[in-house]
Amino acid sequence: MNKLISDNRFKIWIVIAGFLLSGVNIGISANSNVAFYAPVSKALGVSVSAFSATASITSFVSIPFILLIPVLLKKFSNRQIVLFSGMSFVLIKLLFGLSNSLWQMYVCSVGLGLCLPGIGYVVINSLINDWFHASNGKAMGMAASGAGIVGAIVLPIINLMIQQYNWRWGYFTQAIIATVMVLAAVLLIQEKPNDTQAVSPHIQEETKQTASALRSPSFYFLMLGLLLILVIGSGVQPYLMIYLTGANYSSAFAASAVSAILLINTFAKIIMGAAFDKAGATNSVWIIGGSIVLSLVLMLTSRYSIIFTCLFVVAFAFAYANMSIPAPFLTQSLYGRQNFSGNYSIIMAVTSMGGAIGNYLTGFLSEQFGSYDTVWYLYIAGILMSTVCLFVSCGLSKKGY
Repeated sequence: MNKLISDNRFKIWIVIAGFLLSGVNIGISANSNVAFYAPVSKALGVSVSAFSATASITSFVSIPFILLIPVLLKKFSNRQIVLFSGMSFVLIKLLFGLSNSLWQMYVCSVGLGLCLPGIGYVVINSLINDWFHASNGKAMGMAASGAGIVGAIVLPIINLMIQQYNWRWGYFTQAIIATVMVLAAVLLIQEKPNDTQAVSPHIQEETKQTASALRSPSFYFLMLGLLLILVIGSGVQPYLMIYLTGANYSSAFAASAVSAILLINTFAKIIMGAAFDKAGATNSVWIIGGSIVLSLVLMLTSRYSIIFTCLFVVAFAFAYANMSIPAPFLTQSLYGRQNFSGNYSIIMAVTSMGGAIGNYLTGFLSEQFGSYDTVWYLYIAGILMSTVCLFVSCGLSKKGY
């Protein structure tokens, strides 16, 4: 009984640690970073697009280093990796605040790309995979919700610091908040329990190694399906305000709609994770594909009525949860838990490329076709293709391929 209570307490700590780390990795590093675009560009005398390249540099640099995380996890403890990567993140944020030119910020962006994987979703979901057998989807959703909640809290603080002082103090504030959150996460992290505590013999027998997963056609269908989701999700979200204002809504209404999406998405991740747990891998694919297609259809109808727009806000908040929950859930469900970090890091490295190119792809296609509506129709077709790939992956995996 005491052992069960202790394990449950550790599981709660792991979820909170994941919440804090996703808050630093996404909430602070990405969601609150939009506050710097205008003031930094103006202060340095560069265009907004030139400054925004810092985010692209960070994304592309981080992709190959995601693959190193499983190797590091075998040599170092989770605490050591999180502490080193987290404190490196803090140092780089301080260097951002001390930068005096764009090239210096580009160098800092490279450093940011090197350290973010160490406090990213591979580490977070590997911890959850180690500790959770049942309800792992719900746990993953709760941990991922930190990105939205922390971003919503920190962004106004950063804006206030920039207005009251300057943009440099915005970066210094990010560093201070990140320091507290990383150290708290390090204290909460518990290393992998004994196999008898976390993994039943039945699950161990079903586990596939990374080498066998890479030889499985199902693994490549899974990567393709998730890659399409990341391309489309990252291609839609940045253009929501532009699309809604183009549909004759005010900028204030469009901003409120986007804020509502982020807020609802926080709870949607938890709900979707719990739904995946109950539905299982194959049935979850219906939820994944159906939620995204529904949101895109409602977005196309949003120009006709504010009712459709409100429905779209709710639908897209749930659809956007598919950017973070299906990848770890399906990886564990189809390929086991024992070598989860190895399999998941490969999935993350590939799908992260989708996140890096989606933003540019939407802009390029909208310029070519002269309409966002055409792009959304293409994306609906892309999601249907993604859904087919995921179904094929589930089917092949059941047959051992």
